[in-house]
Amino acid sequence: MLHALFAIASAALLTIGLDPPESATPNVPDKMEQRINHVSTYLTSDSKAEQGQALRELGSDTLADVVEAIGKVNLWEDKEAGYSSRKIAVSTEGKRGGKTLDVEVHLPEGYDAKTAYPLLIAFHGQGGNGQQFIRASVALLGEHAKDFIVAAPTDYNGMWLGSSAAESAEPLALIGGLKHLFHIDTDRIYVLGYSQGGHASFLLATFYKDQLAAAVSLAGTCAIQMGAECLDVLLPNIHTTPVLAVYGADDQSKDEATEAPIGIAVWNRYIKQQAEKLNLPITMIELPGVGHGGVIPPKDAFAEILTKKRPPLSKTVSHRFRYTTQARDGWLRQTQFSGDPWTSQQLIVSPANNETVGEAMTAMLKEKLGYLGGKIDGQTIHIETHLCGQIEVLLNDDLVDLDKPITIVVDGTVRFEGTAKRKLRTMLDIAKDDWEFQRLFPVRFEVGRKGKAVQR
Repeated sequence: MLHALFAIASAALLTIGLDPPESATPNVPDKMEQRINHVSTYLTSDSKAEQGQALRELGSDTLADVVEAIGKVNLWEDKEAGYSSRKIAVSTEGKRGGKTLDVEVHLPEGYDAKTAYPLLIAFHGQGGNGQQFIRASVALLGEHAKDFIVAAPTDYNGMWLGSSAAESAEPLALIGGLKHLFHIDTDRIYVLGYSQGGHASFLLATFYKDQLAAAVSLAGTCAIQMGAECLDVLLPNIHTTPVLAVYGADDQSKDEATEAPIGIAVWNRYIKQQAEKLNLPITMIELPGVGHGGVIPPKDAFAEILTKKRPPLSKTVSHRFRYTTQARDGWLRQTQFSGDPWTSQQLIVSPANNETVGEAMTAMLKEKLGYLGGKIDGQTIHIETHLCGQIEVLLNDDLVDLDKPITIVVDGTVRFEGTAKRKLRTMLDIAKDDWEFQRLFPVRFEVGRKGKAVQR
């Protein structure tokens, strides 16, 4: 009744040449504001009823409208700038909750939760802690510290090939916890570490490259722990993520038995050779006259790598891994591992005739490690897997034309032919699970070991 009277009064005022007073206009949220509110409800609520209602409210909107709303949603609270301590839940046996990690955080002056900031995760060396290393990291950023969120965990796990299955879930949980706490530009997440932390940064670039823009390793190396053959098998993972490794030329010693040189400098020189051979985006800087301490990256090289952005989704995927939590690269993910747990002590090499020990080791590692490979050629998606009981294929219009039929071929067998349906719920569910709003997928296929691929 009141709305009708308002409309009549407004019409009368317009008839005599007057505009209705602004105060008389009902305060009704515009359509985009409503969309943002519905998206926010879906992403933050654990109530199926609330999520269902939000989905129904969004049902009449186009996917493009909802994508725009996701880009404008603000899910974070303003927090005081400067240093603070946080406890972040990390995964236990692949599930969030349980164990927590102590993390020191530095927010730049004027931190505004409505703005997405680049994130630098800093890993301390052996015997260190986050409180010490975060201050060193902020100092290393210098004038750029005003632009970054910096986070430094203490006693981190899951950064090694030899980590347990439970520990291997912690890196993603740490990144996820930070993304929930702070408004982070997920195309600009960097890792930095010194010594043991440098090893960790290198390994994160190896196994979690789809999360990172770049990695910086100081006085560290890609510490695979199992010899050059294992490094040769895993190093090609780093084909899209830039790595800057800075180390001292004197950071080496001699093997007591053979007198052969060993140590970080020796290992990094080998990595440099392999990276050049494979055309990998790894920059190695050796500092003459420097040992394990006092490694400082050249200012220009450090500043330059912190301008890198996570590259757009590639239509080509190639990724080896040990655990399911490491088994994700862009639009391909393993959700069930069909291999058996193993340790380095269980890797027994038995060379065949005319086969070297190195060749036998390489072949055995490729057999023991899982593999996800994929190539999108037009509307056909070719996928190769090893030790994958089940995988997910995530698609959007940057990868294929979703208005046209697609074909999914897995290990030589056609598993789907037809037109995929863009699903709003799918896009929101993946965004909610990953807390990732800059890469959106409205199509998800689940592919088991047998049968047709099923769209979820």
